[in-house]
Amino acid sequence: MSEAADSAPEPGALPEPLDSQPGLTATVAALLDCDFDRRRTAPALDVHPDTVDNRPARVTELTVVNPRAVRGIQLFGAAPTLHRIAGRDCR
Repeated sequence: MSEAADSAPEPGALPEPLDSQPGLTATVAALLDCDFDRRRTAPALDVHPDTVDNRPARVTELTVVNPRAVRGIQLFGAAPTLHRIAGRDCR
């Protein structure tokens, strides 16, 4: 089931719960860069493909946004730009 629209954080603040876990931020960015292909994402992160499969669940736990859902892809795709505009670096 998808998350409620009003329970999701503002897109610019989306990476903040991940700030203490840079591996998760890097995973979301790499998944987006690799079109969600786990076989391309894993070497980009220097991790096993199973690790790539497991990390989005942790991202969802921390942010209440599923990075593999259409809404999550949109929000996580916009978040780095909005984060930079706000004067914060999310990577």
